[in-house]
Order: sequence, then C-alpha cells, then structure tokens
Amino acid sequence: MHLVGGISWLTCSPFNALSNTKGRNMRILVTGATGRGGSRWTPRLLERGHSVRVLLRRAEQSESFEKQGAEVVLADASPIS
Repeated sequence: MHLVGGISWLTCSPFNALSNTKGRNMRILVTGATGRGGSRWTPRLLERGHSVRVLLRRAEQSESFEKQGAEVVLADASPIS
C-alpha cells in the first residue's frame, strides 16, 4: 500500500481489482492510463464501481477520463535527468 496525497493506495494487478474484491470498491491509481493496458483497464475498473485516479502528462488527455468518472492528476513521472 502506498500513501499518495494523504490517501493510501493499494498496489495490485488489474486482475485482482476486477475479480477478487468481493463486493468491495477499491481506490486505484492508474499510471499509463493512455497506453495499451491502461486505456483498457480504466473503463472496466470504473464500470465495477472502483474509485479510479489516472496519472496523465497532458491536460488535453483528461476530458475523456473525466467523462468516464475518473479523477485526473496531471504530472510527469519520468525520471529527472
């Protein structure tokens, strides 16, 4: 579990969040939400009632995620060089 912005976030695979929650909703941070995997998992997690926060680099990417019900955080998690 990780603490981000005062909220604890469980690190798990999307498979756990989709199948092993037994009626409990999870708070999930999706990094790479615009990529191949993240763009497929995010809508599925939201459909199942999970609270989803997505980490995006560009503001123009945020509208579609907000319409789906995800909380958007704009940041660049790339290593500083």
